[in-house]
Amino acid sequence: MAGAYNKTMGKTKKTIGRITGDRKLEAKGALQSGKGKVQSAGRKVKRTLRNAKVNVRAKVSKRPMRKTTSVRVTTGRNKPSKSFY
Repeated sequence: MAGAYNKTMGKTKKTIGRITGDRKLEAKGALQSGKGKVQSAGRKVKRTLRNAKVNVRAKVSKRPMRKTTSVRVTTGRNKPSKSFY
C-alpha cells in the first residue's frame, strides 16, 4: 500500500511542479515516485520468496522418505556401469 501511495503522490507532485515551474517540487515528486517504485518492487520480492518457501515446504512434506542401500552410477544411456554397496 505504501508503495502505491508514494508512487501516486510523487507523480502528482512532479506534475504540479512542472505546471507551476517549481523545480524543487518536481524533484521532490520524482524522488517520492522512485521511493514508491522501490517499495513496490521490495514487496513483490518478499511475496515471491514467501511463496517459494511455502512451495518447498509442501514438496518436502509430501515426498516419501526413501532408504537406499546402493548408489548406481550410470553412463549416458541409462545403463548401469558400476554399482557401489
